[in-house]
Amino acid sequence: MPQKLLLFTRSLLKRIVFVFFLISLKMSAQLTAVSRIYTDWNGYWTSNSTTGVGNRPDRENNLLAFAWNGTTYSTGVDNAVLTSHSVAFSAQKFRALKIQSLGSTSSSYFLQGSMIDGSAGTATLVPALAGSTASGAELASRLTDGSSGLSIGTGVANIKAGTAEFKVGTNNLNLAGIGDGVPDLIVTQVADPGGTPDTFKFIDASGNTVGTELSIKFDAVTPIGTYSLDLFKMDGTIGFPAASTRDIRMLAIETSQFGITSANAAQVDRFVVTFSGSSDCAFIAFNTNSLKIAELSLIKTASMPSCGKVGDVINYTFNVKNTGEVPITDIRVTDPMPGVTITGNPIASLAAGATATLTGTYTITAADVNLGRVINSAKVSGTDPSLNIVEDISGHTYTDNISTSIDLLAPPAIGTISDVSCTAAGSVVLNNLPASGTWTIERTPGSVTYTGSGTSTTISGLTANTYTFRVTNSTGCKSPSSLSAAITDQSSTTWNGTAWSNGTPTATKRAVFSGAFAITSDLNLCSCTINNGVNITVPSGRTLTITNAVTVNSGGSLTFDNNASLVQINNVANSGNIVYKRDTQPVRRMDFTYWSTPVTATPSYTLHDLSPTTLADKYYSYDSNTGWVINYNGTLPMAPGKGYIVRAPQGFDLVTSSVYSATFTGVPNNGDISFTPVATKWNLIGNPYPSAIDADILINNTGVGALYFWTHNSPPNGSVVGDAKYNYTTNDYAVYTLTGSTGTASGAATHLGKIAAGQAFFFKASTGNNIVFTNSMRVAGNNSQFFKTTQTNIEKNRLWLNFSNAEGAYKQALIGYIEGATNSFDQNYDAATLNGNTFVDFYSINDAKKLTVQGRAIPFEEEDVIPLGYKTTAAGEFIIAIDHTDGLFDGQKVYLEDKVNNVIHDLKAGDYKFTTEIGTFTDRFNLRYANKTLGTGDLENVKDGLLVSVKDKIVKVTSSKENIKEVNIYDITGKLLYNKKKVGALELSISNLQSSNQVLLVKVTLENNFTTTRKIIIK
Repeated sequence: MPQKLLLFTRSLLKRIVFVFFLISLKMSAQLTAVSRIYTDWNGYWTSNSTTGVGNRPDRENNLLAFAWNGTTYSTGVDNAVLTSHSVAFSAQKFRALKIQSLGSTSSSYFLQGSMIDGSAGTATLVPALAGSTASGAELASRLTDGSSGLSIGTGVANIKAGTAEFKVGTNNLNLAGIGDGVPDLIVTQVADPGGTPDTFKFIDASGNTVGTELSIKFDAVTPIGTYSLDLFKMDGTIGFPAASTRDIRMLAIETSQFGITSANAAQVDRFVVTFSGSSDCAFIAFNTNSLKIAELSLIKTASMPSCGKVGDVINYTFNVKNTGEVPITDIRVTDPMPGVTITGNPIASLAAGATATLTGTYTITAADVNLGRVINSAKVSGTDPSLNIVEDISGHTYTDNISTSIDLLAPPAIGTISDVSCTAAGSVVLNNLPASGTWTIERTPGSVTYTGSGTSTTISGLTANTYTFRVTNSTGCKSPSSLSAAITDQSSTTWNGTAWSNGTPTATKRAVFSGAFAITSDLNLCSCTINNGVNITVPSGRTLTITNAVTVNSGGSLTFDNNASLVQINNVANSGNIVYKRDTQPVRRMDFTYWSTPVTATPSYTLHDLSPTTLADKYYSYDSNTGWVINYNGTLPMAPGKGYIVRAPQGFDLVTSSVYSATFTGVPNNGDISFTPVATKWNLIGNPYPSAIDADILINNTGVGALYFWTHNSPPNGSVVGDAKYNYTTNDYAVYTLTGSTGTASGAATHLGKIAAGQAFFFKASTGNNIVFTNSMRVAGNNSQFFKTTQTNIEKNRLWLNFSNAEGAYKQALIGYIEGATNSFDQNYDAATLNGNTFVDFYSINDAKKLTVQGRAIPFEEEDVIPLGYKTTAAGEFIIAIDHTDGLFDGQKVYLEDKVNNVIHDLKAGDYKFTTEIGTFTDRFNLRYANKTLGTGDLENVKDGLLVSVKDKIVKVTSSKENIKEVNIYDITGKLLYNKKKVGALELSISNLQSSNQVLLVKVTLENNFTTTRKIIIK
């Protein structure tokens, strides 16, 4: 390492004490270890062994005292703390020797208490480096910080091998202190011991060893503490995990152990430390009660009135301080940089502790502007009483020698760095740009310039490289280069059959498969390429989510097993064929399955390709004007987005059902896919993607309204004419709207919102506008059944009613009070009955429309009455029953009013049985939620322990069981007139309601979250 030069005064005082905080030393000499240390961590901390979590210094903490050979010696940092904790000590005064520069290697590290940066989980070097790598002065500054330079919380590890000399001066050792049993040298190690020993010795003016050289290692030294630290490389990046721990060890040495005696003490001129390359210092200090050193320290600062251009003047201030213990005379400040003019030289003398200030100026040159900053160091020199020359190099503080640098304009600060990805080139955010005027940024490499304004900008379109940036403001001031911004290429990674070449693929990093790969979890990739000879299979239940394109090169294959999914984000073209497998629900020979294609093939993928052994005349498309169209031999190409039906293979059994496995081969469909419907007619469309799509998004984005799905719940019936939809009763269509879905048989699955790949379905178009399928509808997973659901956050309160008889006739109707629905017909919430069932039909009635699904507005009205209708081709006994409920209907009474029998039946208490003749009946049944008719005027409605009344326009809500949580009052249009939350009482009186004479709805929520709505009349 570079030598540090420090000249000491001649003085006859008691003794010299140096304190070294070192890491990775081993003791060869028989020296006595320090048995306890005291520091000011958290005010006061002492330790004599390793310490556990919560008891480890992690910030700046200064050595207060140490115990050695049964005596405690203070350092003079804060003796009052020791006294307040009843520590008996021998008062001393220590301070760090000023080291001007240290050498480093690639294995050198800054040492810093883990909480100095304020974070235990991350690590930031404080202060940050001035450049891209540490200077020798920046390293040396970590050995002189803290109170009197005695901070244990900072240091340098693995100082470069070399020799450091400290000027003592002849005749400056106190003869009386030699052999007095007081330690004159302390060596401290604060990490894992190891490496080559360091050596310590005194030499004379000619460089000859005086006394004995000591070789020190730390193998046998017992730890006396543990601390928490971060270790940084020479570029300021973290080198070990944050908040690492190291043990503290310490040795003490008395001068006589170096072989110093009264006979040779006068020969001592310098103290020499030879670093082995694994030395790790926190500081080197001496006891000022033992040695009066001569020392000068210089701080140099620079300033400009504004930014710097050619001809502008930099003003320098030189602050000189006598940091030694003896007076210094004939003091002069010099600056090696040509052009610096210093005023105030010489300073005649400075007493110990005294200061003086000189000034200087420098005129900026073109070369300085080209560099963007002016950086240099000054030197102070003087003469001590023994006529020794005392020198110091300027620094930022009296304890360091870091060069003074002034930027002619502040350089851009590097912000967020975005690497090159599969989706975008790299970019760098630059901050700290000139706040006013127009600036020009120069990029290196490339010498590319950018102009703009504002304090921040993003430089985009960058390839992988390491960049720096300079900025010039509108007045011509130019900054130095910024810190480096390294952009790496993260656009692609290749699997070779064993490992990824550039990390795992992501949504911004494409995956190239050049070897076998087993997919065991969902993958999210930027793009996917399958190379020749590679066969990749996506197993059932797994999803491949691709931001961009899928490419399957010739000789490679990408296969999706049944229920696997391919989801793509961007509307891009795919290349190469995939194999997509799809299993039907169990079917019999006479069963039809509704199909759509998830691929596009060349030559075209036909209905025959889908099911080669189906009977020749059992392939169908659907014409919205004329109905089913037979396609003989299945020659019709399958178009994306369009629906078809194909009967089961001819070899399937007529009674026992089996799964048919279809295989689609072609380029996977992606992006916008349009279907043009026939207005006011039934249209057969299908999911065009190799993934499920969200039915709610489809309905909301396209307005298709109710969706009708074929289910195969009933066996074929020969009495139903034709091979089209009437081969099966219409109870084989599961209906789905935003309100919900109806099933097709008791206990059968209902469609709950996800349309599987390969599935076709009917809808009745209200207009002839294109239906556009988009990637935004695609969802991961949810592809294992035709009927799959996810939870939604909108309010839904629903009631499913079954109409059936003992002979197997069945029809289900749904009534739901749904956020977004109205009490009129809603294309997206209501579904008309197909009225094609040969045996029965069952529906609710609204606006003269017969509805399998009826959505109604919220808030729910308990006084609502819903007419129900039915049709039957057979007389006899039938049953109306609740299948299931959700939302408020889980606790709401539901009544069926039979006008023929004059009965109001509680459906929550049991099913309702009745007899009927053949025919269609639309005025026999009403669905009710209260078992009596509402009155008018002053109304008192008592139910479930809740009373809502109104008198003289004062609304009173009284609960007999639970405290009231919230009350809302609406008019009949749904407008909120009153809201009161956190009622927290059994009774609420509302006297300030602003309302004209009208019918109002009072929605009450109790503390147990029971909710009900009552109707009142204000008059």
